[in-house]
Amino acid sequence: MAPSGPLGERFPRSHRLTRRQDFDRVFREGRGAGDRSLRVLVFATGASAPRVGVAARGVAGRAVVRNRIRRRLREAVRRNWWAIHG
Repeated sequence: MAPSGPLGERFPRSHRLTRRQDFDRVFREGRGAGDRSLRVLVFATGASAPRVGVAARGVAGRAVVRNRIRRRLREAVRRNWWAIHG
């Protein structure tokens, strides 16, 4: 199977925000877009590729719904990584 995007079939952990400390730092210093229930965060680390995270609050729905939203947004970022990373 051929890769469908510039990152292949997976969105590597190195390009994602995964730890609470990372999310806290991005909320303070990074950039983001969204509303009170859902937020997409981007943190430019300088030397390496920017890291992306999705924060979904309980207002967005139950855990199953929030996780589905996160997965779909991560997939959208993976497919459009060239526009984010340059």
